[in-house]
Amino acid sequence: MYRTGLRVGAFDPAVLRHEIVGNTDFRKYDDALRMTLDCTEVFADQLEAQLAAAEAQGICHFGLERQLAAQLTCISPPVPGSGHMHFIDGAGGGYAAAAARLKGRAASVGAVVPSNP
Repeated sequence: MYRTGLRVGAFDPAVLRHEIVGNTDFRKYDDALRMTLDCTEVFADQLEAQLAAAEAQGICHFGLERQLAAQLTCISPPVPGSGHMHFIDGAGGGYAAAAARLKGRAASVGAVVPSNP
């Protein structure tokens, strides 16, 4: 259905594809920004260098985990409802691994981080 755009009853795959982006988690919780990025290694290297520089200046603390794949979890009402929500994470436990790195980095400089990043 996604390849052909074929509708089944009231289900429209083009509408769902658009909603996947709009309904994906992006909010800031516990005064911390958490996100999964799809980017090149060059961009990831640059971003990590900028974060490390900001951390060295005392601006922020960060945890980062690079993974080769992502996992999309969808919580959905019965089709054709549109009130669904998507959660994206690294397929190998990205947020949990990044949180462990954040806690390790912060501990090494004596910083306090939220208990549930």
